[in-house]
Amino acid sequence: MEQIIFVAKRVAEPVIEQALVEIEHFNALTGSTKLDSNLYYAEKGKSLYLLGRYGESLEAFNYFTEIPIFISHPYDLLSMNECFSYKALCYVQHGELTTAYEIAKKAYIDSIDLTDLPYKRKIEETYLTIKAQIDSR
Repeated sequence: MEQIIFVAKRVAEPVIEQALVEIEHFNALTGSTKLDSNLYYAEKGKSLYLLGRYGESLEAFNYFTEIPIFISHPYDLLSMNECFSYKALCYVQHGELTTAYEIAKKAYIDSIDLTDLPYKRKIEETYLTIKAQIDSR
């Protein structure tokens, strides 16, 4: 199983690296507009986390503070809440379980009544994993 995960990660890594390039390109194109920067930092933080660059990821996520007001579709809300789950996982990597738990809990609660998608499963998995770590203290 570990070998499968290693291979999957090696295959996905170039795709995620390319995503970071595209995210930066998107940011440069929209820099003169009033597009909410939370979108940029959410996707950048998630990509950096998936690459294992936790310090850089947390730095980006520090600017991802809320879901933009114009995001209202359930799929988009779940996508944004999934990014909050990755933000929580960054805090776990930095040993800040209490902060991680609060972020994961909010993402989980905000997603409970939304459509069941893979985003939602990741949000729930993150919340329950962090909760179990807190409860085992």
